[in-house]
Amino acid sequence: MLGAFYCLGIRLFVRRMSSESGKSVRCTLLGVSCILLSHFIVGTIYLVKYNDLETACELLWPYCVVAVVFTGLTGCGGLWESIKASVGVKEAKKKKGKTSLTTLIAFALLIWGIIIKARITTDCINMYENKASQLYTLFQVSFWFIVGIFGLALIIVCCLIRFCGFKDLPKAPATDATATPAAPAAPAAVV
Repeated sequence: MLGAFYCLGIRLFVRRMSSESGKSVRCTLLGVSCILLSHFIVGTIYLVKYNDLETACELLWPYCVVAVVFTGLTGCGGLWESIKASVGVKEAKKKKGKTSLTTLIAFALLIWGIIIKARITTDCINMYENKASQLYTLFQVSFWFIVGIFGLALIIVCCLIRFCGFKDLPKAPATDATATPAAPAAPAAVV
């Protein structure tokens, strides 16, 4: 989803804004990428520290592995995008596949996190808080980070629709009202 944020929002805002506004957007993109990469680094440290809890109740460890790898890759992609935007590199128009894959992974993490949150018991939470409090905190941060990404993406899409003129989408061609409708089929003969 964050990939969709980069592709849709940043490119349109940078093109429509003055150079000063474009610099602030690139700085914001760089800041978000640094936050993602710091989540990746800290998360990797905790996952290595608590790898013995790989099969504990509700499987928080595998969720955190996927979330940490996802944020690391997304952070690297965002860093690359901010560097390209500041240097002015022209890109190929084949980003839709990467954006769709990023969105699907983020959506899967969101659903998986909701399932874990719904199924986790107080005994399981107590076990994690006693044995691996940083791992449980990493799960909480990763889950709410994904929720925040979806919320932010929703706000961005709404702003793009409102302020960038995407509300005038092409309409379906009108049908000719003067055309005569086809005659109804004749009823079957009764014997």
